[in-house]
Amino acid sequence: MPKFNPDNLNIHELAVEEPEKQAEVFFDPEKEITEDDWEGINKNLKTYEENSGFWQDRKDFNHWQTRTPNIWLVDTMELIKIIDPKREFSEYELKILAHEYKKAYDGAEQGEEPWDLVVYGAAHSKIINKDYDLNLTSADKEKIGQIIENSRKKVTNFLSLLASAKISGLDKNYLPEIDDLLWAKIEEHIENLAKDQKWHAYIMHLRDMKIINPNHKLDLNSQRLEEIKKTMEQYKEKKDWSNFFYMASLLTIITTDEIKILEGGGLELIRHKSDFGTETSQVPEQKQF
Repeated sequence: MPKFNPDNLNIHELAVEEPEKQAEVFFDPEKEITEDDWEGINKNLKTYEENSGFWQDRKDFNHWQTRTPNIWLVDTMELIKIIDPKREFSEYELKILAHEYKKAYDGAEQGEEPWDLVVYGAAHSKIINKDYDLNLTSADKEKIGQIIENSRKKVTNFLSLLASAKISGLDKNYLPEIDDLLWAKIEEHIENLAKDQKWHAYIMHLRDMKIINPNHKLDLNSQRLEEIKKTMEQYKEKKDWSNFFYMASLLTIITTDEIKILEGGGLELIRHKSDFGTETSQVPEQKQF
């Protein structure tokens, strides 16, 4: 048997490759959303504004022609604000926002409308205008916390309500906690949505999870992102700007590096990376002996 000769040793043959790191998934709205897309959603906003109004009668709360343009106006303002935080809205648009929230709150106080609408309305209001005063009493907050607690059995409602309450700035003392068993149930539900290719609902609940626990690892990979983008392209081809921007707003939140719930309510999305919209895969490092 030949003797071992260290002089003939090629150290590169002893290099140990570390496993390739999983590529990170980014969505950069500045690159993904074109001027034509913005023109489309701004036209929607103008149309909703032209058809909106300050309805007064409780019977008009669910009346299609009376109230729906208001809802669409507020929803569109929220989508735009998430994607473009510097966007400012007109005094009239902000008055419609306040009008809708107050009517939902008054209806809930009088027992004529569910408190769910107040929770969602509060989140809309704080995303669009972080300085908006929700005027929630301690009793209101306790009631909201109990409503969320009672919705545990229905994962979709629970996630949406809890995320909205967090955006609204409710103190954690009012909000239910999620134990490991419920997290497992939530993750199973979301995974099933992905398997069924229900991408709209899938990223909606990923958004909720990101807001509820920003440190929780989300199962969004590059393959799923491409499928989601295909769905968005289909909306774009149909000029369905509301659904296109809705999905874009969800991805903007999901792929941001850091989320801050502002004191008093509202969202701040922080990106640390310099190159968004591309997926980076690092070359495996080699350790030398």
